[in-house]
Amino acid sequence: MQEPSGHVTIAPQVLTTVISQTARAVPGVARLGTVPRPYLGNRIVPSGGEHGVSVQIVANAVRVHCYLVATPDTNLLELGMAVQATVAAAIRELVGMTVDEVNVYVQDVEVGRG
Repeated sequence: MQEPSGHVTIAPQVLTTVISQTARAVPGVARLGTVPRPYLGNRIVPSGGEHGVSVQIVANAVRVHCYLVATPDTNLLELGMAVQATVAAAIRELVGMTVDEVNVYVQDVEVGRG
């Protein structure tokens, strides 16, 4: 069977949605944080309503910046590494793009209620 010719284009908003949903699903993530203003310039695709994620595409490779708020009593180093691995895998498997880097910034820890 012959494969069809042509190409597939993924909109940047789809990419940020995949990343946002993937990051939120990692245990220890309370919610996404806020992308700092300097990263909303022309080089990085604004998150299009998906707070906490900025994406840069350079030479068909993805660079991701995830800004998170952690749950209380979470090992922040382990959380960061888990988000990096999970987001990178989702981009490769669901979107089919090469991942250059996934940067994780833990901006805060949610205050426990009690």
